[in-house]
Amino acid sequence: MLEFIAKGYKGNTPVILWHVGNYEYEIEVRSPLGTSTMLLLDTAYEDAMRKLEGIADGPLTLPEKFGTI
Repeated sequence: MLEFIAKGYKGNTPVILWHVGNYEYEIEVRSPLGTSTMLLLDTAYEDAMRKLEGIADGPLTLPEKFGTI
């Protein structure tokens, strides 16, 4: 089960942080050439957010409440 955590942009390319499971997060980059993902294992929420902030150019969009898909 994936939970949406945050979204940002690197240029015009969306960068999304997902919560995958216990201390597991995934950063998804959706570019016109295809989608790439980076799996972060044994990672705290704060560290995953810092990693996303380092990739994204501007501010992040956070949901009012976390959504599950």
